[in-house]
This record gives sequence, C-alpha cells and structure tokens, in this order.
Amino acid sequence: MIANTEDPRVKRSRQLIKDAFMALIMERDFESITVKDIAERATMNRATFYAHYVDKYMLLEVMFLELFEQQLAVQKMDHSTFNTDTLERLIMAVCNFFTSVKIGCHKISSSVMSLMEEKIISRLAQVIEGIMEQNTGAGGAASEENKLTVIMLSWSIYGAALQWSRSSSLSMEALAAQATAGILNGAGHLCGNTENKK
Repeated sequence: MIANTEDPRVKRSRQLIKDAFMALIMERDFESITVKDIAERATMNRATFYAHYVDKYMLLEVMFLELFEQQLAVQKMDHSTFNTDTLERLIMAVCNFFTSVKIGCHKISSSVMSLMEEKIISRLAQVIEGIMEQNTGAGGAASEENKLTVIMLSWSIYGAALQWSRSSSLSMEALAAQATAGILNGAGHLCGNTENKK
C-alpha cells in the first residue's frame, strides 16, 4: 500500500529517497542500482521504500514526470490560446527536460529512457489536449480527428526536442522556431505540385 502523500513525514521520506537515488545515479548505471542501495543511502529499510514506490522504475518515472512538470511551469503555458508561441514554448519545455536529464541522469541507458518516453509523450498529449479544449471551448470526448492531431503534435514535439538533445548546433530557441514552422507547414513542400501529377 502506497503511503499518504499529504503526510509531512511521507514527503520527507520521499525526498530522502529521491536525493539518495540522484546521488547514486551520478555514480553508477541505473541498471546496477538496487532498491537496497537506494534504501541504504537514504538511511531507511527496504520496507519503507516499498511503502512509497513499487520499484525503482516507478521512482524514476515519478522523478521524470516531476522534472517535466517543472519545465512546463517555467514556460508558463497559457492554456487559453493555442498558437505558434504555445508550440514553441512546449518544444522548449521538452528541450529543457532533455538537458536536465542529460546533466543529472547521464548514466541511464537508452533502453530505460525508451520506457520513460511513453510517459512523457502521454503527459505532453494531455497538455496539448487541455489547451485545445480550452481554446475551442469544447468539452467531453475529443473527436477522432482531434485525437489524431494531439498524437501527431506530441510525437512531433518530442521527436524534434530529442533530436536536438542528441546533436544540434542550433540554439533551443532557433530549434523551437524551426520545428514549429515545420509542424505547422507539414510536409507539403516535399510533395511538390500534386495537381500537376494527377
């Protein structure tokens, strides 16, 4: 049973666990770190760890999502308007997320990162969907077209930021502007004049 998150003692214990995990991840590969290692570094027993997290993967997921939420807050997302500025700030939020992960969690393998990818993209989709709903004033279930749009936007934003984090000479701002233009214009410029090819 997971502990009550509102209890101050629970918050302190979770912070100790997170601090211990961050210290360990700077020293060793994620795969080699055990719950026992984390608990010992946090000066608690494994039972206390399991009262807060199912396993180390859940701990990593929680920390990644918290980090992503921090980057969204930094960009001060305006949930009332969906425009180019909104897209650029979403891209910069993901770029900053990757930068933070690279600095603080550089010993996490690509296979583990791929497990976290789905969580971040899912959260990104929720943010986009929320902005779209407030922008249109629509409630209830989203249409299939809107769902597809949200999925495409989420993956496009994530993919652009991921590629930038791996190798790019562009500044984050330049990447955000370039990627936004690409997302909005689509691949039309690659298709040529389709009318003349019919």
